[in-house]
Amino acid sequence: MATTYPPALACNASTIPVPTVFGAEILSLTANVVSNFSALVSEQVHPGHPTSSVSGIDFCNITVTYTHPGQNDEIHVVAWLPIDNWNGNLQAVGGGGYAAGLDAMAYMGMAGAMGEGYATSSTDAGVPVEGLPLESAFLLSPGNVNLYAVQNLASVSLKDQVCTLDLPTHTPTPLCFITNVLSAQITMVSKVLTRTWNTTGSDNQSFDLELLRQAS
Repeated sequence: MATTYPPALACNASTIPVPTVFGAEILSLTANVVSNFSALVSEQVHPGHPTSSVSGIDFCNITVTYTHPGQNDEIHVVAWLPIDNWNGNLQAVGGGGYAAGLDAMAYMGMAGAMGEGYATSSTDAGVPVEGLPLESAFLLSPGNVNLYAVQNLASVSLKDQVCTLDLPTHTPTPLCFITNVLSAQITMVSKVLTRTWNTTGSDNQSFDLELLRQAS
């Protein structure tokens, strides 16, 4: 059954409760209404669905920026909440390889999800989408991997994203407390880190982050 959430007048940063994410500090929350949104969504960016046209959608566009104190990271979560005809469900959209989300393909996937009535969300996991060499994102210095950044990409940001999106009643979701899942992902990170990251030259670097994405 289609529902209305949130009312357009409630799409304001001052009226949206700041989410609580264990181990994180919320830096900012912004919200604005987007009216009469339209997009052509290719089947290539919305797997399992034919190419479709999305039109006339009003939604609340929310961005939450947060950090894990002491880890020198900055992560963004974007949520699009339909103002009308919400189907009561959330569909998160990711990326692939080194891109966690919030790139052009992820935004198109979010548009496709909203066209089917879902609230939708994506996170960048703290990894810049463009303009930064990969070694800058995952190396503290030659030979020293930024484990916090790798863990964010592999699993932590996904857990945080679920906790950030307490929809529709802002009641803590049980997924926020499944610590054994998080522990399993961090264990997988440690195992993958035993693989080769050759820091003798940027052209020879080899680090299988795709395995981390699959593991998460």
